Amino acid sequence: MNYWILNSTLPLQELVSKIGLCYYKTDMEISNVYLISTLAARLNVKNDLSLLIEKFAELAKRPSLSGFKFFSEEDTSEVQAGKIQIMTLHKSKGDEFDYVFIPELTERNLTLDINKMTLKSSTTFMENVKALNSDYTKKSDIELKEFNLKENFRLLYVAITRAKRKLYITASKKSKAFGRMQNNDVSVIFGELLTNVNSR
Repeated sequence: MNYWILNSTLPLQELVSKIGLCYYKTDMEISNVYLISTLAARLNVKNDLSLLIEKFAELAKRPSLSGFKFFSEEDTSEVQAGKIQIMTLHKSKGDEFDYVFIPELTERNLTLDINKMTLKSSTTFMENVKALNSDYTKKSDIELKEFNLKENFRLLYVAITRAKRKLYITASKKSKAFGRMQNNDVSVIFGELLTNVNSR
């Protein structure tokens, strides 16, 4: 982290993302990292890291920021009307909103194409641990991918059924990350499912 802080030429927003993604791993933590990096860009402190930290310290004392709310795993408060709620797909379960936005629905963010799915090393490791139990039937890689794919579809179903009036789903074919442009595979729903919906 000291290297990034002292030697980085990255814009502050990308530096905040890089540091946050290095130290935080859960879905809830990662969603807050992206929110914080967005705030870093909006605070308009140029590349003054000490000023940014000072402003973050002030903001940390407040439970909400201009209608944007941070979420924690323990947060059980009800959704407040009239506020923009930024949350993970998991966190949205049980809530309803007039308008729902699902941004950046790419295969990298939520894989819905089994041919593009890759297994995390932690998934393979846990399957090997489970297989130490002689009563457990070890799943093949394709079975693990099928299981993960079903989970992803269930998660997407949760997200899209939160909308009472309108649902907006977006994705960009290219995006900038850490100073470089990268190509994105937009979700298969744009080419298959949504095409069928629009044709009816």
